[in-house]
Amino acid sequence: MANLSFVKYDDSLKEAWEEINKNAQASFLTSIDWIEFQKYLGKETELFLIKDEDSFIGNFYIEIYRRRISKYAYSPYGPVLDLKKINNLENIFIEIRNFQKEFIQQRSLNCFRMDPLTEASLLNTFTKIGYVKAMAPTQAKYVWEIDITKSEDELLREMKKVARYNIKKSSEVGFKVMQTESVEDINNFYAILSETFRRQQFTSFGKEYFIKQFEQLYSKGLCKVFLCYKKGEKGKKFVSAALINVFNKKAFYSHGGSLSDPEAQKYGASYLLHWEIIKSLKELGIEKYNMWGVVPEGMNVKSGMKGVSDFKKRFGGYQIDYVGALDLPNRFMYSIQRLAEYFIYRKDRY
Repeated sequence: MANLSFVKYDDSLKEAWEEINKNAQASFLTSIDWIEFQKYLGKETELFLIKDEDSFIGNFYIEIYRRRISKYAYSPYGPVLDLKKINNLENIFIEIRNFQKEFIQQRSLNCFRMDPLTEASLLNTFTKIGYVKAMAPTQAKYVWEIDITKSEDELLREMKKVARYNIKKSSEVGFKVMQTESVEDINNFYAILSETFRRQQFTSFGKEYFIKQFEQLYSKGLCKVFLCYKKGEKGKKFVSAALINVFNKKAFYSHGGSLSDPEAQKYGASYLLHWEIIKSLKELGIEKYNMWGVVPEGMNVKSGMKGVSDFKKRFGGYQIDYVGALDLPNRFMYSIQRLAEYFIYRKDRY
């Protein structure tokens, strides 16, 4: 059995924190810059480094939610663990579970929720030591990723034919892609995002969230916004957009969408958008493009996610399956929270 300690984070430990992120191939959601942005938004947060004897083996970013029924701690894509320093993952998570149990008991929370970047095949390891599958969706459980260290010719060859064709045709008819450097362009981005979410019946953040994210993170290289447009008599007509978060030689397609524009749809301008994003990321030395959530083959979903998923898969790449959202229950109120989440999220859970 390991003998872990959980060290309260302070600024003197930033280098150790980010070293764990780097070695563990963590997402931007546990970067210190992103966490500072969450604090700026007003979230209640706590941070710990996980230590095994004299070595830091992981980090633990925790958000605390206190709602009318749902009161819980949540670690997005965490805890982050450097697996090269771990011999027995089950023993490590037994100690993490004990820490989580004490954490939520001290704060009178219903449960501790997490969705670690751990393979789906290890689900039984978690259920055996007391975790249950959460009823609420959290971060993407099934993600689509592309290795963009390959040459442009290789990447094009590995795409579906329709993707290559649309990239070529949309460029030929005059569609172009720009990376915005001005917060004013968030208005154009949000107009596209809003229409997409209304059409697909998704939920999203408000415009102020994206403005604040751009203001806080663009200068740090963590947030990039791309817009696809075509020039007309009245200037640029923006038809599709994407917000990309960049961290540790990985890029994440976090938000985006397209207008119901007949010409843009006819020529597949959104394919050009993501191809230009990939080329731009390659110039920065980014190695992986994570296009975020997809629907596994053969799985039926009730939302518009299936079409979005098919679009992403046409770029080539591979699917990664994570263990998904797990809850560690604490008290009776958790059963009420779980029942409420069962009905609230039944259309979004898969």
